[in-house]
This record gives sequence, structure tokens and C-alpha cells, in this order.
Amino acid sequence: MSFQQRVPSVPAVLRGRLLLLALLTVTGSPWVQRPRLHYYVEYAGQHPHDGAWTKFLLLAAGGPAWESSPRFYGGVGYMFTNGLWTLLLFAGVATLPSRLPARMPGWARRVAGAILAAELANLLWWAAPMLFLPPTDTDIWYAGRLLAGVTGSGLVFGLLAGGLLALLSAGSAGPAGPAGPAGSGERARVTSTDIDTARSSWIARRKGSPT
Repeated sequence: MSFQQRVPSVPAVLRGRLLLLALLTVTGSPWVQRPRLHYYVEYAGQHPHDGAWTKFLLLAAGGPAWESSPRFYGGVGYMFTNGLWTLLLFAGVATLPSRLPARMPGWARRVAGAILAAELANLLWWAAPMLFLPPTDTDIWYAGRLLAGVTGSGLVFGLLAGGLLALLSAGSAGPAGPAGPAGSGERARVTSTDIDTARSSWIARRKGSPT
């Protein structure tokens, strides 16, 4: 595929990534996340043993969360590490799909890359809670049932984010070129012949002779 044929695909890919990052940033803002967190706490208290997929969805919606108040996390250091975690999640969702095998369909790479990014980020959160939470809150993250919640919410978040990225990047595939070298050579020969014919006609007109 020639460079000219690949050019139309670049803006669509970048547009999809930028739109997704903008949506994640808005979704993760405190004005969206604080009501979501209050609802999750209330829902989990009312349904301690059921509603697993609803809990996964609510937890997944908290994936892109970021805060502007250190008190929310228990200190400036925890706010910084949580903000860095969110940036790493965003970067993974945007870049990991391009690292997957090219033989996979584009939409599959985007979904799989987003799931992989979300799962790795969530497992880091679960395995090293002391980086993100005050000491009084870290013990709960080692519980097995919470590990299931972390991985489940990562799966849901990855599916949603990857699906959105695939939709927002629609049309990124460039038009197919001619099949094989023969097609390219034939097109080059026809183009050369057309140029020679036009040149001869122009010279004949300049000399005042009939074409």
C-alpha cells in the first residue's frame, strides 16, 4: 500500500483516540464520579450478595476517575499516584491496540488492547494498594472476592472503551490498491502513454499542423 493510500487512515485513527480520551476525561471528572461513587456505595449496601454485573459496571465507570482534592484520597501523594495511574490507563487504552498482531481485525485489536490495559492497571491497583490508598484502607484489596471485582470491572471497562474506540475510529482503513505488482505496472504504463500522447498533441498544435 502506497503512502498516499495510507494518509486518509491517519486522521481517523487519531480522531478516534482523541475523542475517546476526551470522553474518558469528562467521565472521570469529580462532577461525574462523586455521584457515581455515592450510588455504588448505596447499591452495594443494599445488594451485598447479588447484582454482580451491576457492580462491575459501576466499578468500571470509576476506571477513568481523577480528583482535584487531596482530601478525597487522603493526601497529596495519593492524589498524585492515582492521577498517574489514570494517565497510564488512558495511555494503555490508546496505544496498546497498535502493539497487537496486525493480522487481527482493527476492531478486535482495539477491544483486546483496551481490555489488556484495564486489567493490567487494575491488577497493579490491587497488588500494590499502599501506593494508592492510606494504610487503614489497604488490607481490603488483598481479599480474593475483591480481586474478582477488580478483574470483572476491568473486563467491562475494556469492552466499553475498546468498543467506543472502534466506533470512533471507523473509516480508518484506507482504500485497497491494485492487486499485485502487475496492477501497479499496468497503471504506470497507461499513465505514461497518456502523457506521451498529450505531449505529442501539444507539439503538433504548436507547429500548426493537424493532430
